[in-house]
Amino acid sequence: QAHRAAGLRLILISADDEAQAPIVAKVLAAAGVGDARTFIKTQGDDTKFLNAFDRGWGGDLPASFLYDGRGRKRRFWSGAVSTKALARALEGDGPVGEADLALPVSGGV
Repeated sequence: QAHRAAGLRLILISADDEAQAPIVAKVLAAAGVGDARTFIKTQGDDTKFLNAFDRGWGGDLPASFLYDGRGRKRRFWSGAVSTKALARALEGDGPVGEADLALPVSGGV
């Protein structure tokens, strides 16, 4: 939220079943990101879906991708990422280390 004024847009993609959309919405709202643009992945070719983000991504969740304003991928994190690590990446302050990993948001989804 601190970077929203600079043009940052948060887009979330859930790998949960489409029937769980109401639960996903509640979990995101509780995490403070309920206003983010959110999509739920539909059934289909998982390999094609994964490769659209990163050919080296094996589908482990959570995963985070940071794209610049031109749509170029700048960072990829496998596992949950702390807000500190995201802020450092947005500000360009060097690589993100293992100490920057955080626990994923839980909510029964």
